[in-house]
Amino acid sequence: MKRIIYFVLILVISILACKEKSEKPVAEKEVLVIDTTNIKPIKLDESFFLVYDLPNNSVLRYKLITYNKNSQTFYLDSTISGWVEQNVEYIFKVSVKDKEQNGNMTLDILCEQIKAEAKSSTGETLTFNSQKPPTDSLEKLQTKNFEILVNTDFSARISPQGEVLDVFKSENFIEKLIQEAPRKPSEEEKIAIKNDFEQGVLKPIVQQLFKSLTEKKVNVDSLWTITYPTQLSVFDIENTATYKIDKVFESGKTKLVEITGTLTIKPSGKTEHTENNVVYKFSKPKAKGVGKYYYDLNKKLIRKAESDVTFELAVNISQKGQTKTYKRVDVIQTNNSLILLD
Repeated sequence: MKRIIYFVLILVISILACKEKSEKPVAEKEVLVIDTTNIKPIKLDESFFLVYDLPNNSVLRYKLITYNKNSQTFYLDSTISGWVEQNVEYIFKVSVKDKEQNGNMTLDILCEQIKAEAKSSTGETLTFNSQKPPTDSLEKLQTKNFEILVNTDFSARISPQGEVLDVFKSENFIEKLIQEAPRKPSEEEKIAIKNDFEQGVLKPIVQQLFKSLTEKKVNVDSLWTITYPTQLSVFDIENTATYKIDKVFESGKTKLVEITGTLTIKPSGKTEHTENNVVYKFSKPKAKGVGKYYYDLNKKLIRKAESDVTFELAVNISQKGQTKTYKRVDVIQTNNSLILLD
């Protein structure tokens, strides 16, 4: 049976120069295990700042694991349902190239490796390993997004609080992206493609590696919120992520801050849409999201993070002038896990 599932880059939903082909893959180092079973909370008399403060020329490696499942159910004369899920593991190398007096940092970011697998409710499966890239033409097409991303670096500039100030040096990605296009895009089109790729793919990668932090001094029980807009179907969504410091503790010789996060949404927009004599009546989307992050007070970075987000969107569909209505329910589940490799 011909496969119809494709890998996609799942990096956006959150609670929140090319390498030589002959270069040997970098072995993963041991991951610091954060022991949260027999810990002794630390009481800090003075409040502190959460900032990214990395030495110039330092190098970090992160493992980012993203899980995504899209489920869809149609309520017709009978119930029809299906789903597609994928699990992707990325290894990123982050090098600090420049550090300004105000703490802003310029980073070089390289995706060294990608492993992925996908499957669907119809029994279709697909796997990818950047160290053993596919040779089959269909599989190469299905995994093109990953081939574009791996072994090509880009640069980003971030603030001490993790705000992404700029993303640049993405030209090599764009050349990969358009090399098999049916026609050569104009310069204006290339600029638009470059901007979309930087904002839609590369910037979310940086945001996953460097979570947003507050500018305020904090301590145990401190609360802060971050709001940001997104769009889901016909709705404009105002997302509010609320963070709280639960405790400060030691794991080995590492002093860590445990932060929990929750996500709420406020949707707005028209709930009814008509196209080609078909009427779509949307229910307001539902969402729930939780996350947990561990900030390293010694190294001044996020050492580990995990978040779970679920969106649900329902729509009633009918032919204009008819009473019979069908219902479709979409559920999007996403889990992102970030681990610093030592």
